[in-house]
Amino acid sequence: MPHSIVHSTLETLRSEASETSNSKPYSDGISGLQQAMEAYTEGGLFSGIMAWPSGLNEDMVRLLEIKEPLALAMLGHYGVIIHMLRDRWWARDTGKRLVQAILPTLRASRGDWADLVQNAWSAVTDDRSSHNTPSSTLQA
Repeated sequence: MPHSIVHSTLETLRSEASETSNSKPYSDGISGLQQAMEAYTEGGLFSGIMAWPSGLNEDMVRLLEIKEPLALAMLGHYGVIIHMLRDRWWARDTGKRLVQAILPTLRASRGDWADLVQNAWSAVTDDRSSHNTPSSTLQA
């Protein structure tokens, strides 16, 4: 199931975050993403997914503003999760565009974390071919 791979890659990021001075904002942000995704995949509302950015604390917003690689990896996962909602008219390509925007910067600073986002992307799109990556023209 795609959501279990996304959950797993987020747990990898959580483990990395525990080694940083910003472990609390990272952990809280990851927990929020996982809770929203789980509610959606269990037949709940998708509003939690869309509301995730508004629940970020000031520290997490600052980390995103300065383009900290771990924060970008989390935001990339958010894009992957939004892509699960692509059948909704208002979500369409939003997740894909977000991932496309983040991956080049993330790849330049932390290729291993870019790979985590890429793996989550592949699971959600259910197409692991090289032509279906956020860093190139996306088909899904």
